[in-house]
Amino acid sequence: MESQLTSSAAFGCIVPGCLPQFNFTQIDSTKWLTPLNGASESIVVFLTGTYPIPDGFGLGVYLSIEATDYHPGTYEYIGCLTNVTPSSTFRVPSFFFAVDSALPISLGLQMETLARLQNIGETAAQPLLQRDSATLIGIARRLSDDLYNFMCSYAKTLSNDPTDPASEETIYMPMRWANMWRERIEKKFTKDATFWSY
Repeated sequence: MESQLTSSAAFGCIVPGCLPQFNFTQIDSTKWLTPLNGASESIVVFLTGTYPIPDGFGLGVYLSIEATDYHPGTYEYIGCLTNVTPSSTFRVPSFFFAVDSALPISLGLQMETLARLQNIGETAAQPLLQRDSATLIGIARRLSDDLYNFMCSYAKTLSNDPTDPASEETIYMPMRWANMWRERIEKKFTKDATFWSY
């Protein structure tokens, strides 16, 4: 399908903290690609209004990481733009934060029928929710393990009462150690927000 869209004027994107990007490379008559300056929690993609999308079509919005010798690559649909919705803020899937920062992340746009975009969105939604859920579970486990290890390394353990068969071993720790652990975690997040992914 021929398109009047041109990469230099038809659309752009904004990564928070960066200038708007309009430097899309046209791959073929229906596909465009631009590199991003790393992953952010969200990204804004928009049509400039210079050229409308043909009736019955929309632009699928994708994020990708090229495959390398040490990374299998990732290609993920995150939403779409249409003439009715010419701009949107898209949430970046959390697993894009778990990759080596040296790997370039690219934003891709592909013109597709509205019916196909609807099908892609329905198909992509469930696996994405499952992956995000698995990521959150993994973070929660690492967080609880870190807290447990921190407590055990500083706390004082008292043996159970041998005269009471129902008594259990007890761990005591000053309240300030809980604050120490929280400050330690906050410092790690300040240095690298993705450290829980390692």
